[in-house]
Amino acid sequence: MPIIAYCVYAAFCWRVIFHALVWYRAAMELGRGTGRPHRGSLRIWTETAADVLLFRRLLYENGLLWICAWTFHVSFLLVLVRHMRYIMNPVPECIAGLQPLGLFAGYILPLSVIFIALIRTTVRERYVSRSNYFILGLVFLIGITGLLLHIFRSDLVGVKEFTLGVFTFSPRPVPQSPLFVVHFLLVLLLLLFLPFHLFIAPVIMHEARKREAGLKRMLHER
Repeated sequence: MPIIAYCVYAAFCWRVIFHALVWYRAAMELGRGTGRPHRGSLRIWTETAADVLLFRRLLYENGLLWICAWTFHVSFLLVLVRHMRYIMNPVPECIAGLQPLGLFAGYILPLSVIFIALIRTTVRERYVSRSNYFILGLVFLIGITGLLLHIFRSDLVGVKEFTLGVFTFSPRPVPQSPLFVVHFLLVLLLLLFLPFHLFIAPVIMHEARKREAGLKRMLHER
């Protein structure tokens, strides 16, 4: 199991570096030309940031889906913060204080996935994406297995020793819980796809903004 985790870590880092280089290349190409600051370029970057961080385009298209997406991402973040206790020793007070909120978010997360999936399958075709469905399915399974681990009270001491050992490159025995093994493997699988999903989407949005700006400029000149 630790070997699988380390392979996933290596693949994760490689993909992060690769897509960071894509971002850097896009920024360099954007800066070429006149050799001076370009207000249009700055505006495009600002609008892209708003699209990525605030889901602005989604808000204009479907308000209900926008609310569900925000609920999904906030609950996912709180669950992630809650799980930081398994890779920290001692656990900071700020992380310990958010544990109840993270537990509540653990119940909200699968529900938000269900609502997003329902909305995506009942509205127009433009919301349908196989990659998004795959990631949503993974998050749903991770959320459900995580809740089951909490309900059936797995060996939290053994889980923390294992995860902390993997994180610090000092492997410990895998907990004797098939449910935990499934949960952990699902998390590793999600980790493999997160960089691609997080990095490519902003680049696509940025390119869309550039095309829109170019089209508006051409229409204005005519």
